[in-house]
Amino acid sequence: RGCSNILKGNLLNSSKYGILSFHHGDNRKFRGLPSGFWEVYNNVSQTGFTLQILDEQIDNGFIVKRGNYPTQNFYLLNQKILYERSNFYIKNFFIKFYNYNFLNKEKELNNYSKIYKFPSFYHSIIYIYKILLKKLNNSFHKFFIRNEWSVLFLSASFKNLNFNKFTEIKNFKGT
Repeated sequence: RGCSNILKGNLLNSSKYGILSFHHGDNRKFRGLPSGFWEVYNNVSQTGFTLQILDEQIDNGFIVKRGNYPTQNFYLLNQKILYERSNFYIKNFFIKFYNYNFLNKEKELNNYSKIYKFPSFYHSIIYIYKILLKKLNNSFHKFFIRNEWSVLFLSASFKNLNFNKFTEIKNFKGT
């Protein structure tokens, strides 16, 4: 099943192994659309995907594979990386299934988390505000907060290290 409507009824039993569904999101937290947006909007650290065999209930089939990636700062970048990286796992799934003819399935418990819809105008404005706020914060840190560090060295064997005898290589002014 790829980007089709919700499947129901006899169609779910039309294949010997069931209908495989690839959900670009962790269906325990984010169900619905658009993929990767709500993770950025809600500032969560991970964006997930779920590969499952469908049953009659929405987002409640047998889980074949679950994974996640660090959430990116921007929605379209987050979605792009989610699509690209999760494709590796569906390809890997088909290779393993072809070679071993085996499905490693775990039953998903009923999932009653919120189903997200495309963002409203209000959500879009809030998203843009959050992105601008992050950019301003990063710019502030770049121009007003300095990270300074030094290089230290010591000529000694590992056994004879004495941290009080390191020599500092002085930084050039303004570096």
